[in-house]
Amino acid sequence: LPKAFARLSRLSTLNAKDNMMTRVPNELALMTCLTSLQIAGNRVLALPPALGYCTAITQLEVTLSFLLAPPAETHGGGVQSMFSYLRGLHDAQYEQRLVLDHWDLAAFPLDGYFLTGLTYLNLQHNQLRVLPPVVGLYQCLINFQLDHNRIEAIPEQIGRLHGSLTELSCSDNAIQRITSGIFQLTSLIRLSLAHNKIKSLPEACSRLTMLRHLDLDYNQIQSLPDSLAVLSRLQNLLLE
Repeated sequence: LPKAFARLSRLSTLNAKDNMMTRVPNELALMTCLTSLQIAGNRVLALPPALGYCTAITQLEVTLSFLLAPPAETHGGGVQSMFSYLRGLHDAQYEQRLVLDHWDLAAFPLDGYFLTGLTYLNLQHNQLRVLPPVVGLYQCLINFQLDHNRIEAIPEQIGRLHGSLTELSCSDNAIQRITSGIFQLTSLIRLSLAHNKIKSLPEACSRLTMLRHLDLDYNQIQSLPDSLAVLSRLQNLLLE
């Protein structure tokens, strides 16, 4: 679709089915009177986040088998569900905060790969099993919330966030060991790993010299390292 279509400000129905389209221009979001967008039969891989603010649209026809963004978990709720997800992505571009909790996402959202300037990322209450190495690119990230997923390991690349990350919460997952990347997070103030399957706390925990809160409740830890005593700023240690 040509960008100039955005000038058709009174258009209510746009039928562009069965063509060779691969993308929808951002400018389409300026068509505030649009109620029906029909682009099925194309090869559109992603809808632009700004489209989420086209709240007049009640009919959306798109070939879901090609669509990667928004992800499949949002499709079942229809137009409003998909547009709610898109609005969150759109706002994150300006607010540097992305909240994608309670979407049952099975994989790290592809949409988020381009938002490396985020300071806050909330992916709680999803179905994530794996975090991709790309998390190491979020070098402005201050607060990372990953509670209530199925994550088995935190990638080593998270250590690249050592200059920014102050809070990491990964409670209620399936983590079995604390990877060395976490001990590179020397700015970390709060670390929550409760309700996992962790059996030991490595001696390297002494590197987390800024840590004030460490939650290891409901794990399988049998002993603690002597190096834990080095953490002079630690105020809360939870080991129930």
